[in-house]
This record gives sequence, structure tokens and C-alpha cells, in this order.
Amino acid sequence: MLRDVKNYEDMAVQAIFTARAQNEKRVNVKKLFNAEKVRKQILNNQSEVAEEKDFTLFNKAKEAMKKYKIGG
Repeated sequence: MLRDVKNYEDMAVQAIFTARAQNEKRVNVKKLFNAEKVRKQILNNQSEVAEEKDFTLFNKAKEAMKKYKIGG
């Protein structure tokens, strides 16, 4: 179920990118998504990102899935 939600979210983002690309006169990749900037942020803050992860929602979802029964 969470995978489906993520897929819908990804499709919504794709729709926004498509709409922006179709409605702007001069579009380039960096205007839609600056991958190089994000890569630099990830590489510069790699150790910080690993420490900041919060698994609260994941743990709650995992517990909810354990309680879920198929068919009622």
C-alpha cells in the first residue's frame, strides 16, 4: 500500500514537471531539476544525512502491517 502511495506521489511530481516544461518558453534540465546541486549536497553532507534518519513512521507502518489481516 505504501508503495502505491509512493508511485502516485511520483506520478504527481512527473505531471508537475511535464506541465512546467510544456508551459515555459525556454526550458532546460536544470530549471526542472538541478541534479548536480543535489549530488553535491548529498556528497558534502553524507555523514550528517545518515545520522538524521528518523524511522518513526517506518516503525509505525511496520507495526500496523503486522496487525493487518487479509479478508477482514
